[in-house]
Amino acid sequence: MDRLRFSAPVTAGTRIRTTAELVSVTPRIRGFTEIVFGISVEVENTGKVALTAQVRAFAHVAESDESTV
Repeated sequence: MDRLRFSAPVTAGTRIRTTAELVSVTPRIRGFTEIVFGISVEVENTGKVALTAQVRAFAHVAESDESTV
C-alpha cells in the first residue's frame, strides 16, 4: 500500500463499494514489472469516498525452458 488516505468514517453495517483502476505498468531490472493500481472505497448512497490508496505489486515471468514444453 502507498498513499493510503482515510477521508470519511464508515460505521459498522454500512455498505461500501470498492473500485480499482490500473495506474501504471513499468519494466524494472532483472525481468521484473511494477504494476500500480489505484483503489477507492465509497460509502454507498452518500457519494463520499472513505479511502483512497495505491497498491504496488511486482511480477516476474520466468523464462521458459523449451526442452520441457
